Amino acid sequence: MFNFTRKKNECAIPPEAITDPNGTEVLRAWVANEGLHVSLWIPDAWDDPGHWGVALTDVMRHLADAYQKSHGVAPQVTIANSGGDRSGVIFTHRQADGRFC
Repeated sequence: MFNFTRKKNECAIPPEAITDPNGTEVLRAWVANEGLHVSLWIPDAWDDPGHWGVALTDVMRHLADAYQKSHGVAPQVTIANSGGDRSGVIFTHRQADGRFC
């Protein structure tokens, strides 16, 4: 259906983002020159900065899921070690696919 090529050092575009005609990229991050560099786009509909809190919390959960799959680290450990326990990220229950929410 779609043939998107990417460089070795790029993340894949999620299939949902490709197939949703209303999908919008809001965050891109790189590690370069020994630092984290971020490009942001703030959608007009996100007039409340709280939307970023929700988005970043979701990013943290994806990160925790990835570390569990790739390194066997419990999501709670990843969150605690990355400062998420101080940022209000709370896991209430495990979903059917194994993710916490």
